[in-house]
Amino acid sequence: MQISRSIVDAVRSLNPPGRFLEKDPETRLYSDIGERKAIEKTSQALRDGASSLRKQLSEDLGDPDFLTAVFDGDSTSSFMDKTKSLKV
Repeated sequence: MQISRSIVDAVRSLNPPGRFLEKDPETRLYSDIGERKAIEKTSQALRDGASSLRKQLSEDLGDPDFLTAVFDGDSTSSFMDKTKSLKV
């Protein structure tokens, strides 16, 4: 929960501030869901994405260009050139 809380805090501290909204089906207006629900939703999103993130991280850690880009700030061009063609 601490990671989720940190993410919610970071989003809310942006300039302009980020918000976590839900749409009221009757009025069709959006309103903030509040701190607790924002943290719960963020936690769920992290759980849902954890499997694919673990897979991607495993693939990235096997790529020497990725490791060089992460641990040597001056050597990112090779990795960046390689990832330009990737579609997200």
